[in-house]
Amino acid sequence: MPTYLLVPRADALDDPDWEVSLHAGPCTVVAADERTARRYADGAFCRAVIESRPDRPRRPASPWSQPRLVRAEALAGRPPLPPGLALPEGAVRAHAGSCPMAGITTDGAAVPA
Repeated sequence: MPTYLLVPRADALDDPDWEVSLHAGPCTVVAADERTARRYADGAFCRAVIESRPDRPRRPASPWSQPRLVRAEALAGRPPLPPGLALPEGAVRAHAGSCPMAGITTDGAAVPA
C-alpha cells in the first residue's frame, strides 16, 4: 500500500483554515492515493468548528484537503517507516517539527525514530 508524506506549506500556516486542525506539522499516511491520504489526515486531525463569530466571515475548512495549504508527496521507493513498523491502510502518523521520520502518533505515544 502506498504511503504519502503530507507537509504543511510554511508560508500558509497563518491561514484561518488551520484553526480546525489539531496538528500543523508533517505526517505520513498509508492510503491508496493522494486524495484518500488527505481524507485520512482530515479524520485524524480536524475538529468541528461550530462556533459562529462575527469577526470570521466563514467557517474554516480542513487544511489537509487543500493543496494550497498542504503539499503531498508519494513515498515510492523510499522507506516511509522505521524497519519492522508496518501500518494498515488509513494509518496516520504525525511528525514533530520538520523531520518526517521522528515524531509521535496521533494518540501522543512515542514512535521509534
